[in-house]
Amino acid sequence: MTDKTRLEAADQAAFLFMATTPSKVSKVAEGEQRKFEGVAYSGQVIANHWWWGNVIFDLDTMTVPEPLGMLLDHRTDQRAGVATSHKISYEKGLELSGVLTRNEFGQAVAADSDDGFPWQQSVFIAPNRIEEIEQGTVVVNGQVHQAPITIFRDSVVRETSFCALGQDSQTSAKAFSLRNTNPTTAKAFSKGDNQEGDPMDLQQAQARISELEGQLTAVTAERDKFSKTARTEQIKGLFAVIGREYKEDDADVLAFAALPDAGFEATAKMLREQFSKQTQSAKPNVPAHLFSHQANGGKADGNGEHQFTAGAKAFAAKK
Repeated sequence: MTDKTRLEAADQAAFLFMATTPSKVSKVAEGEQRKFEGVAYSGQVIANHWWWGNVIFDLDTMTVPEPLGMLLDHRTDQRAGVATSHKISYEKGLELSGVLTRNEFGQAVAADSDDGFPWQQSVFIAPNRIEEIEQGTVVVNGQVHQAPITIFRDSVVRETSFCALGQDSQTSAKAFSLRNTNPTTAKAFSKGDNQEGDPMDLQQAQARISELEGQLTAVTAERDKFSKTARTEQIKGLFAVIGREYKEDDADVLAFAALPDAGFEATAKMLREQFSKQTQSAKPNVPAHLFSHQANGGKADGNGEHQFTAGAKAFAAKK
């Protein structure tokens, strides 16, 4: 089953994937529109993705619109080309071909390609169904794959881009996140420290990412510290109820501290209920009439107290 929390938490960066081979840009006569071709997705497992783990896209249920926009680094304000046709096969995956725009971005791709720069394609893919296989094997794209693995089904390719990044998935994912659609994240990443708000280069972005990761580590540590303190107070409260002395290094205390929240709550509830039943069963089951008194003909004893029945006297003698 799909982890809905993880799916809902994912921003646009989690759906951007870099191809493994460079695109090819043809050389044509002056004035003619430049053409390109390349593999946008190989059809193989993308291993150790920063968000999905091992992930694969089902080619049989994939939709690729035509024409398909080609951007530069997934920026909608930098339109670099149009994919006019595509092919899908188990052997080569998703192949795209088309033309570059005549604007500055398309011509920049062409010029850099002429100089030998290895432009790669990256896809923005939106799955309508996500399967997370935790055990066993599954057949996807004509091959058997071992769990754990995440499968994108009924996916739609929203756009593709020419990217200048390398093949390292972690670096690619972090850089892509500079242009995601989450307003808070985009504001944090998309501008530098200068007043003009110039876009960060990759080195600045990585430095900013490291800074934010440090802040996240500090917040996480503070949260863990608070959780530990709260759990200690819960354990002390539980021990007070069940009549158990609290000792910080006690094995049971350490075991309770290590339980997840749901496990601790269930165990604590069970112990309280069990202790309550034991306490009730330990009380003497004394007939109610023993605590009643009878008037002795309206007379009182020498102390001015009513006379108890014989049974009550016997019970009082035992006490």
